[in-house]
Amino acid sequence: DLELAFQVFHQYLAASNFDQIALDEAVERNLSYLVDVAADADLAVQVEMNDARYGDDLRHRVVLTEAELSSITTQDLARVWGDRFGNASDFVFLLSGDLDLETTIDLAARYLGTLPSTGATETAIAVSPPPPPGIEQRTVLAGSGETASLAVLYSTPADDSAEEAILAGLLTSVLGNRLTAAIREELGVSYSPNASVSIASGPDPEATVSISISGSPTDIATIAQALQANIDDLRTNGPSADEFSAAVAEATDAYNFISDQQIVALLERWLVHPATLKDYENQASAILAVTADQ
Repeated sequence: DLELAFQVFHQYLAASNFDQIALDEAVERNLSYLVDVAADADLAVQVEMNDARYGDDLRHRVVLTEAELSSITTQDLARVWGDRFGNASDFVFLLSGDLDLETTIDLAARYLGTLPSTGATETAIAVSPPPPPGIEQRTVLAGSGETASLAVLYSTPADDSAEEAILAGLLTSVLGNRLTAAIREELGVSYSPNASVSIASGPDPEATVSISISGSPTDIATIAQALQANIDDLRTNGPSADEFSAAVAEATDAYNFISDQQIVALLERWLVHPATLKDYENQASAILAVTADQ
């Protein structure tokens, strides 16, 4: 199916059309969210979280107003599409899989090499606003039934190094295992604590900690207290020996497997950080060299 995939991709970029009926359906679908944003708890939380983190920045709006949605035309869509996808000269295409090299090169030449191109290239610029200076806390009344959730987001500047990526992975493991033990198993008040630590690349790299924990509305205050106590403990004392060794074992285990998605991600990073492939080659020893203090 590779040639068909190339053909469809070429058509999307080189010959897209914007149908009024399809636009009307999309507008109608989005307008349905506006009838009662609070009916969808996940959507309501996302709206509030983005507002707390990004304020009124237009790039991070979750929903548009009825007037904004209704004013969109097919000409608007074609203009924006052409601006973003009408010049393939600074695009990079990454392919990974069980591909025949000569066939793939031929297909790429025919279907990617003939995409519209002006020769112009762009440089990434920082567009996200900085995090708010203090703690932002919001209460969202939404959804139905006897369910509630706690969502927490921390963010701080990062340097997007290979070491930071390893530390983020280890911290994700430590935090996830800690919250599962402390909140699900010890308190028994939540079935699904979830935590991740990630590094966002770009002109202004940022490290983020994202935590979500669901439970009964009557237990949310207890969950919040337990979460804060565990974060404070990790910040002050770091992980226990068992937590640290479990995180290292998990990261070492994961290194023994690789997927096409990971290969593409590595190549994507390599375009910006030329040492990426060497860093990956040395990742096993780098993981074992990390200390709990780090």
